[in-house]
Amino acid sequence: MIWVFGYGSLTFRPEFAYARREPALLRGYHRCYCSYSVKARGTPEAPGLMMNLAPGGQCWGIAYGAEGDQARAMLEYLDRREGEGRSNRRVMLPLQLGRGNDHLPFTHGWTYLPSASNPNFCGLLPFEQMAAVLATCRGRVGTGYEYLTGVIRELAAFHIREPFLDMLLEAVENEMDRSGAAAPVARRA
Repeated sequence: MIWVFGYGSLTFRPEFAYARREPALLRGYHRCYCSYSVKARGTPEAPGLMMNLAPGGQCWGIAYGAEGDQARAMLEYLDRREGEGRSNRRVMLPLQLGRGNDHLPFTHGWTYLPSASNPNFCGLLPFEQMAAVLATCRGRVGTGYEYLTGVIRELAAFHIREPFLDMLLEAVENEMDRSGAAAPVARRA
């Protein structure tokens, strides 16, 4: 079984065939917004933000498993989608699969780390600036708000909460209220 670890849009929009889907814990990295998106969730004139991984801490996400031709197709697709060699690099890291106790099984899985040499790499922005961008950005696949709520929703399906994402969502919704940004069809409950 070949595993791929998703921490951003892969949690809710994998768009490839897989045999297994499991919650997974990646230690040594945390989820952050540190790259601009000028196509998917923004434009060159009004860039959005993309989730990435940065060293330190831990990150819950979704691991997808596949074998044989399905695994090869999954990796080929993801290398194109995630910008292998351009904006990201694919690396193999240890993952713990499952949820519910301290003795989770270990495996290894591929994931994508940002390249600091990419012109869209912006590093960690101030919290208020992140919230302002996410409240208003829109690109060909959706808004920053939809991106953030999609990740939160998929993690919640596995009873996983990330306090940083919850705080950021509150700040984004407050910014949307202040700025009069178009409200999404369904706000969180």
